[in-house]
Amino acid sequence: IRDRSYADQAQPTVQLQTLQQVNSGWKTLLHVENNQLSGRFRELIDCSFEKIPFQVKYGFAPFSRIQRQVKSQQADGYFPANLTIDRITYATPSIPLISDYKVLIRSRETPLNRELRIAAMRGATQELNIAKRFSDVVFPINNYDQLISMLEAGRVDAVVGSHLFFSVTEGFDQIDQRFISERLESSSMRAFFGKVFLKKNPNFLAQFNHALRVCIASESGNAHTSLSPDAPTLINKQ
Repeated sequence: IRDRSYADQAQPTVQLQTLQQVNSGWKTLLHVENNQLSGRFRELIDCSFEKIPFQVKYGFAPFSRIQRQVKSQQADGYFPANLTIDRITYATPSIPLISDYKVLIRSRETPLNRELRIAAMRGATQELNIAKRFSDVVFPINNYDQLISMLEAGRVDAVVGSHLFFSVTEGFDQIDQRFISERLESSSMRAFFGKVFLKKNPNFLAQFNHALRVCIASESGNAHTSLSPDAPTLINKQ
């Protein structure tokens, strides 16, 4: 229920972009079907907006495009994304929505070398940069389903991505003993809001972050804790 102090007021609308249907298939986390968004990210963001004098409108596009839309002021913000140097030039991050870390999943039979064929999600700056640290042969891919299928089919030797998203991608729990998962750096998922938008609404981010803290605290101990990034990985580690 929306905070009563805001219930009868006109609510400015925040245009918040996220991944389109073809790029999002995580039913418990981030799922779009027929332009309807569901999952834990929406629950947290909806909860936060219910407590502040703004309303949210969701839009959907490929990950690279939603970043460009905020950069060009066609939208006010986007999620989920990691903190990177490029993003903070035109946007400001919220506090973490969900904790996470990156993983490298690779064939046991292929040693690390600069010719290793590694795939990561298109537009995922941090993950693509990590892949480039390991190899000169990096492929940007449109979604996590493709990352899993390409790895299983031997079209790539390794993939880099979010443990959080891999853990809820269909087929991940079927990856067999041919592969090992290596934990890399921690990297929380956040919402980003354009600096132009924040300049026009100087109180927004403090209000949103405070509301988000309340929402995160209120869900502690419920079923969502099963999505903790510290849950055991489903692939045997080396």
